[in-house]
Amino acid sequence: FTSARDGALNLYMRSIDGKNQVQRITTHTPNLNWPHAWSGDGKTLIYVERNPETGYDIWGLNIDDPDSAAPLLETPVNENNPVVSGDGKWIAYQSNESGQYEIYIHNFPAFDKRWQVSTEGGNQVLWAPDGKTLYYRHGSELVSVSFQGGENPIIGDPKVIIEDDS
Repeated sequence: FTSARDGALNLYMRSIDGKNQVQRITTHTPNLNWPHAWSGDGKTLIYVERNPETGYDIWGLNIDDPDSAAPLLETPVNENNPVVSGDGKWIAYQSNESGQYEIYIHNFPAFDKRWQVSTEGGNQVLWAPDGKTLYYRHGSELVSVSFQGGENPIIGDPKVIIEDDS
């Protein structure tokens, strides 16, 4: 969870049963941090850090070694709202590098390849539990995109599944 109990909004953890003490897990920075997702094996916390110089960046840390905190994606534009696929092999997120927010996917944990999902704007991305579909918002629309992983993932065409006409 995020708390400002020691100054800036940093990440903390506590066992679900509440028996352990609250432990601060991001101590590397005075910047704001927000948790977003866990890796498939439950060992890596994916979070967003707000850096005054680079904006919103995607970071990861091994929960057993808080000193392992490192940026996964740190650029001069905003990358935000990362979500991990059910199999733990992909991270989807939004970035405004094109001038508007679009949805992208990176392989994980390598984070060395990237694919663009949306082309006309997108935010608030989510994976279907089976990892075969991505959902995201495009204005007042809820859009779905099929996804088939592999060395060269196959990303389907966006399909509007709900449009809010109100």
